[in-house]
Amino acid sequence: MSQVPPLVPRSTPRRVSLGWAEPTPLCTMFYRSRAVVPFDDAALQALVQAAQEGNREADVTGLLVYADGHFLQWLEGPADGLVQVWDKIRSDQRHTDIQVLGDASTEARFFPDWAMRLGSVGGGIADGLGHAVLVTAQTLAKLRGQGGVMLGVADEPMQPWHRLAESDQALVQRLIDTEVIPQLVSRGHLAGVAPVGPQLDMDFRLDVLLPLLLGSDPAAAFSLLDGLMAQAGSLSALCTNLLEPAARRLGDLWADDACSDFDVTLGLCRLQQAFRQHCRSLPPPERQSQVRKVLVATPPGEPHLLGTVVNTQLLWQAGWDAQCAFPPDAQTLRSLVACTWFDAVSLTLSPAFAHPQQLPQLADTIAALRAASLNQALAVVVQGRLFNDAHSAAHAAARVGADAFNLAADQIVPAMQRVLVRPRA
Repeated sequence: MSQVPPLVPRSTPRRVSLGWAEPTPLCTMFYRSRAVVPFDDAALQALVQAAQEGNREADVTGLLVYADGHFLQWLEGPADGLVQVWDKIRSDQRHTDIQVLGDASTEARFFPDWAMRLGSVGGGIADGLGHAVLVTAQTLAKLRGQGGVMLGVADEPMQPWHRLAESDQALVQRLIDTEVIPQLVSRGHLAGVAPVGPQLDMDFRLDVLLPLLLGSDPAAAFSLLDGLMAQAGSLSALCTNLLEPAARRLGDLWADDACSDFDVTLGLCRLQQAFRQHCRSLPPPERQSQVRKVLVATPPGEPHLLGTVVNTQLLWQAGWDAQCAFPPDAQTLRSLVACTWFDAVSLTLSPAFAHPQQLPQLADTIAALRAASLNQALAVVVQGRLFNDAHSAAHAAARVGADAFNLAADQIVPAMQRVLVRPRA
């Protein structure tokens, strides 16, 4: 057997936080090795079942990948449990050329409910035990070009195993972040990952989504968004449970100096792009003979358009005559209501930022709209993160002279119905 270094936690890498505290500090390790004799399905099954029993005793979780006679394994758990499992792995005579690729402390587990899962190729025993890793052909090509490693593939032909030097640890982390977890989430493999409730599960999904949204290659983000949107159940649920929380997370990252204004705008644009693509597949709504006309617009100077796009689509899908506008200045906005009759106007501020200093300008905008409108009984509804807090939203809406406010996107249609109970003038 090869000599391997002891398990020593080094610097803490970025990890997906699942939101609950572990009773003891956690560590992770990542290693590869070569099987002395190739494993068939029966041998793999025995190996994984034995690993699951031992890992449960040590409170260790993780995944094991087997391909082309090589093993790649991610382990995580309390330090003493990890050492206990590692001692058995080091002394196992069925593999050799053991190389530790990385070990570190961590704040949370990647695979909290997996005593051990197998990722392999070609179906068979892996199907019975549950695939753990799903990697696209494009990613494999990138990894091969960088001297990386082939992980197990569920629906791709077998690829050769490639060298993974210790200097490539960042590549492995990026692969885990951008391929493994997003595809597990989007394909439902982590449906039970949140034992304390559905909100924690969504928090986990957002933890996965946000780095992808801000990455240089958004393909993985769009792939994950496609899966999450397909599972949303309804358009309003998609907006309220996915898009708006993701936008608020982007704002939180900015507040913590973890990203720039440009990053927030980029992330919101990508959310908007995915939303528009999703809406193209929706059937057209049935139009009513007496439909109200609504202008859905961003206030002048508001750079974030996601909320306005979402509200327009929700109203249109509900059968309203909704016109979307992004006026560059106050005069353009006033001209819209001065030239066209609108029953109501929806003004949507940023879904990411809650800047109270915007209230005076918004109050001036609403007053100018009412003065310029063909409809002297124009109703105005406001929305945005500034109006997302139930305790302060009513006061803020009254301060700017709005007739109603929305705490979430799914309230836009009911809000319009409430403010337009009177017949058209």
